[in-house]
Amino acid sequence: MNRIKNQDGTALVIAMIFLALLTTIGIYALFNSTTELTSSARYKSDKEAFYAAEGAIEYIKGDGYYFVTKTTLNFPDNAHTTVAARDLSANGTNASGTITYVTSGNPPPGYGFSAKDSQSNYFVIQATGTSQAGTQSKQEESVAKILPKS
Repeated sequence: MNRIKNQDGTALVIAMIFLALLTTIGIYALFNSTTELTSSARYKSDKEAFYAAEGAIEYIKGDGYYFVTKTTLNFPDNAHTTVAARDLSANGTNASGTITYVTSGNPPPGYGFSAKDSQSNYFVIQATGTSQAGTQSKQEESVAKILPKS
């Protein structure tokens, strides 16, 4: 009966229980933050690759060099007349792809161009962007280049 009423060591037992509880919470927080860091790094890598491919498509659309082909051209093209256009890498990302001639015909409807005065060449641009971490994103866009009839 004397042993039950003896409270020696009670504070130690309570401290050990709280220590175990706080250790469990700390380990959970560590695993959770590691998962969040991995997830955000993957997200950043995906976005870098996406924007590298998207940027390459926008660059190609603004460069008339590629729209004179009646076949398929790879980009970046080492034969490009502009030296800066031979390399589509920036800050560790890179982009490459193809532009493929599809057909010629009337301009797309709704653009305000007359089929009597103009014609269109239709192309498909496929770009692959690669991030610093090696993640790749593939983008594709159809483009119509409207030209005056000669």
